[in-house]
Amino acid sequence: MPVERFMRLEAYRFPVPLAGTLSLNFCNTAEFRDSAQYADFLPNYEAVLAWCWKNKLIDTADSERLLVLAEQFPLQSEAVHVAALALRETIYSIFMAVIGNVTPNADDLAHLNDILNATPRRLVTTGDQFIWTWAKSDDLAQILAPIALAASELLTSDQVKMVRQCPNCGWLFVDTSRNHRRRWCSMEFCGSKMKSRRQYERRKSGQTS
Repeated sequence: MPVERFMRLEAYRFPVPLAGTLSLNFCNTAEFRDSAQYADFLPNYEAVLAWCWKNKLIDTADSERLLVLAEQFPLQSEAVHVAALALRETIYSIFMAVIGNVTPNADDLAHLNDILNATPRRLVTTGDQFIWTWAKSDDLAQILAPIALAASELLTSDQVKMVRQCPNCGWLFVDTSRNHRRRWCSMEFCGSKMKSRRQYERRKSGQTS
């Protein structure tokens, strides 16, 4: 990849991957939903491509090829960007239903299945492991299929029962703690902040009294 394009992808910064699984890390590229602190780390197709590249869903050569195509076809790249955000919200909605112990919306499941079925894939071996590989094409949306697959694999695994939401930032994560009582996305990012806030409020309340 030419240095200029490589530096463009490398320049994107994303949230620390604390979710424990790829599909939830993808959800966490939006944080503090429905609040004044809302932040979206995927402002365009290039950012989505950079996220996929940094998470090893696509190699450098294919990233270069798709970046060139996105520059040549800006309307298509914008449409795929919109589709990526829609996939993110679909995955988020499904897992929020799981957390709430309710049946996910049928349209959300249909959307996930549509993306899985849209890109041809095949099972191959690498050493002693089996992995899915995706057909290479000039379809800018091909980067979405591995994310949809990761979500489907989590939904059909035992870990789906351990999906939680941080009460501060709204990030989703898999609770693999010993007692399954993890509350925050991390103590560093939210746990310590919320504890400090509660201590401040208690001191303030005591002074007022």
